[in-house]
Amino acid sequence: MQSDIYNTLSDNARKLVNQIEKRVGYEIQVQPKSARKDGWISEVSDENVVGVVSGPDSIVIESPGGVGDIAEVNFIHELLHLQRLYVFEVPHLWPKK
Repeated sequence: MQSDIYNTLSDNARKLVNQIEKRVGYEIQVQPKSARKDGWISEVSDENVVGVVSGPDSIVIESPGGVGDIAEVNFIHELLHLQRLYVFEVPHLWPKK
Protein backbone atom coordinates (compact mmCIF):
# COMPACT_ATOMS: atom_id res chain seq x y z
CA MET A 1 0.00 0.00 0.00
CA GLN A 2 1.21 3.48 -0.70
CA SER A 3 3.29 4.60 2.30
CA ASP A 4 1.48 7.93 2.73
CA ILE A 5 -1.79 6.05 3.27
CA TYR A 6 -0.30 3.07 5.13
CA ASN A 7 1.35 5.36 7.69
CA THR A 8 -2.00 6.94 8.62
CA LEU A 9 -3.56 3.58 9.53
CA SER A 10 -3.70 2.09 13.03
CA ASP A 11 -1.40 -0.77 14.00
CA ASN A 12 -4.23 -3.30 13.56
CA ALA A 13 -5.07 -2.06 10.07
CA ARG A 14 -1.37 -2.14 9.09
CA LYS A 15 -1.16 -5.74 10.35
CA LEU A 16 -4.05 -6.66 8.06
CA VAL A 17 -2.37 -4.93 5.11
CA ASN A 18 0.91 -6.74 5.81
CA GLN A 19 -0.81 -10.11 6.17
CA ILE A 20 -2.74 -9.75 2.91
CA GLU A 21 0.18 -8.36 0.89
CA LYS A 22 2.48 -11.12 2.14
CA ARG A 23 -0.07 -13.74 1.10
CA VAL A 24 -0.76 -12.37 -2.40
CA GLY A 25 2.80 -11.23 -3.14
CA TYR A 26 2.02 -7.68 -4.26
CA GLU A 27 0.90 -4.36 -2.81
CA ILE A 28 -2.69 -3.31 -2.29
CA GLN A 29 -3.24 -0.04 -4.12
CA VAL A 30 -5.59 2.76 -3.15
CA GLN A 31 -6.99 5.05 -5.82
CA PRO A 32 -10.05 7.07 -6.78
CA LYS A 33 -12.74 5.19 -8.71
CA SER A 34 -12.15 7.48 -11.67
CA ALA A 35 -8.77 5.76 -12.20
CA ARG A 36 -10.25 2.26 -12.68
CA LYS A 37 -8.66 0.29 -15.52
CA ASP A 38 -10.68 -1.30 -18.30
CA GLY A 39 -11.59 -4.91 -17.64
CA TRP A 40 -11.48 -4.65 -13.85
CA ILE A 41 -14.49 -6.04 -12.08
CA SER A 42 -16.05 -4.37 -9.08
CA GLU A 43 -18.60 -5.96 -6.80
CA VAL A 44 -19.83 -2.52 -5.79
CA SER A 45 -22.26 -0.91 -8.21
CA ASP A 46 -22.73 2.24 -6.12
CA GLU A 47 -20.09 4.75 -7.19
CA ASN A 48 -20.47 6.63 -3.89
CA VAL A 49 -19.06 3.93 -1.60
CA VAL A 50 -15.61 2.52 -0.94
CA GLY A 51 -15.04 -0.81 -2.66
CA VAL A 52 -12.43 -3.27 -3.91
CA VAL A 53 -11.63 -4.21 -7.49
CA SER A 54 -9.13 -6.75 -8.65
CA GLY A 55 -7.21 -7.54 -11.77
CA PRO A 56 -4.94 -10.48 -12.59
CA ASP A 57 -2.11 -9.31 -10.33
CA SER A 58 -3.61 -6.47 -8.36
CA ILE A 59 -5.98 -5.46 -5.62
CA VAL A 60 -7.27 -1.91 -5.50
CA ILE A 61 -9.29 -0.25 -2.77
CA GLU A 62 -11.27 2.44 -4.54
CA SER A 63 -12.50 5.70 -3.10
CA PRO A 64 -15.44 7.61 -4.56
CA GLY A 65 -13.51 10.82 -3.88
CA GLY A 66 -9.89 11.49 -3.16
CA VAL A 67 -7.63 8.76 -1.85
CA GLY A 68 -7.26 10.57 1.48
CA ASP A 69 -11.04 10.69 1.95
CA ILE A 70 -11.46 7.07 3.07
CA ALA A 71 -12.23 6.67 6.78
CA GLU A 72 -10.19 4.01 8.54
CA VAL A 73 -13.31 2.03 9.40
CA ASN A 74 -13.96 1.68 5.65
CA PHE A 75 -10.37 0.55 5.05
CA ILE A 76 -10.71 -2.08 7.77
CA HIS A 77 -14.04 -3.24 6.36
CA GLU A 78 -12.48 -3.83 2.93
CA LEU A 79 -9.30 -5.35 4.42
CA LEU A 80 -11.40 -7.89 6.33
CA HIS A 81 -13.06 -8.94 3.06
CA LEU A 82 -9.62 -9.34 1.51
CA GLN A 83 -8.33 -11.29 4.50
CA ARG A 84 -11.27 -13.68 4.27
CA LEU A 85 -10.73 -14.24 0.57
CA TYR A 86 -6.93 -14.33 0.25
CA VAL A 87 -5.61 -15.34 3.68
CA PHE A 88 -8.35 -17.64 4.96
CA GLU A 89 -9.30 -18.69 1.40
CA VAL A 90 -13.03 -18.50 2.02
CA PRO A 91 -14.60 -18.08 -1.42
CA HIS A 92 -17.32 -15.64 -2.34
CA LEU A 93 -20.69 -17.17 -1.79
CA TRP A 94 -23.39 -15.92 -4.10
CA PRO A 95 -27.10 -16.64 -3.72
CA LYS A 96 -28.54 -19.02 -6.29
CA LYS A 97 -30.44 -17.17 -9.02
